[in-house]
Amino acid sequence: MKSKEFMESLVFFRNTQMGEGLRKSTVSAYGSDVEKFLIFLEEERKISSLEKIKFQYITIYRDSLLKKGFKLTTIDRKMNSLSKYFTFLADNGLLEVNLMGRFKQKKQPTDKSPHFLTFDEMYQIIATAKCEGDVNANRDAALLATYAFIGCRREEAANLTWGQINFERKTLLLKRTKVSSYDTLKIKDDLCTLLMDYYLECMHCQSKYPKPNAPVFCGEKGLKISLKTVNRLFLKYAKLAGIQQEFSITPHIFRNSFCTHLAVAGHSIIEIAEYTGHKDIKTLSKYIKLSVNQYKDVTKSMPSMQGYLSGRQSAQGI
Repeated sequence: MKSKEFMESLVFFRNTQMGEGLRKSTVSAYGSDVEKFLIFLEEERKISSLEKIKFQYITIYRDSLLKKGFKLTTIDRKMNSLSKYFTFLADNGLLEVNLMGRFKQKKQPTDKSPHFLTFDEMYQIIATAKCEGDVNANRDAALLATYAFIGCRREEAANLTWGQINFERKTLLLKRTKVSSYDTLKIKDDLCTLLMDYYLECMHCQSKYPKPNAPVFCGEKGLKISLKTVNRLFLKYAKLAGIQQEFSITPHIFRNSFCTHLAVAGHSIIEIAEYTGHKDIKTLSKYIKLSVNQYKDVTKSMPSMQGYLSGRQSAQGI
């Protein structure tokens, strides 16, 4: 990209997104989509000034992506990035009007019923990790239970430190990856028990209490567990537990399941959004319709998994 005006606007846009608390990967994705569009304007339309951008160039760019064989979902994501960029330009006086305000994006049909597991299936996977796992059985069971009972994002559990867990109050201070904020969450007794088992194991192995800034879930060399390892653990224990689905069982499936079961239990969309860290409650529309029932502690609607653990332990002769 050669245009100084384009480059300065892109840097300004990225800096503003970072300042609003978006994580680095999200800002990078937005910036990359916008940069490719600006390069298209320079090379294909011979434009190097913001004021010369016309609405028709956006539709031409979208059509060019279709011709190149991009998936519709990918194109929609790129258009969403451009929408944020042009909104930013208009809000900051770099353009008189928001050109994307006229752009009507075709919504792609989506499956209104999200993939999810039953409590029975999730508990079987966790119990299998606890009772049939290897030397990392306590770690793996606690990790799986964290996703099952909190409904957090994959990175949020992987990034946990021991200082974020309060066993006395049964709370967890979770850092939200998308907005870089913290939420204090009430955690279920089952999860607290599994985390404590793992904590005591770590203390025994190290002959001292784990430091507050030490990662809860460690991989090789004592470093925090990798996201690839997390994915492998889900596939490993789902297969070992005999849980088969038409979809892959991942941390996101546990998050979907968490939201689905809370919705079925009657929790409002506001409660679920606050507990799970959904910034836009519209994304929860596939799980829930607003309910008149109100609950202060969403964990109370989850059944206990003690029966699953004792059952697995009996089967293993523990």
